[in-house]
Amino acid sequence: MSTRVPRGSKLHVSTTPAGRAPPRESVLESLGIYGYRAVEGVILAALVLGEALLLIGRHGTAKTQLCRRLAAALGLELRAYDA
Repeated sequence: MSTRVPRGSKLHVSTTPAGRAPPRESVLESLGIYGYRAVEGVILAALVLGEALLLIGRHGTAKTQLCRRLAAALGLELRAYDA
């Protein structure tokens, strides 16, 4: 059975009473890595697509730790080279 919406009418669907989607849990934060939320989508997309990703940042910003935790969570081997 199909429902026809009259031409010119607007359909409004609300995901929450406030009209906003509920906040999603950060995958990286669930692994104990904080501060990468702005680029989390890019990191996860590189993993899904099997593409290389170059992380550039100051010393001590947990770039290698991020890779170690992701590799451990996915059961992968990590070979890191710190220049």
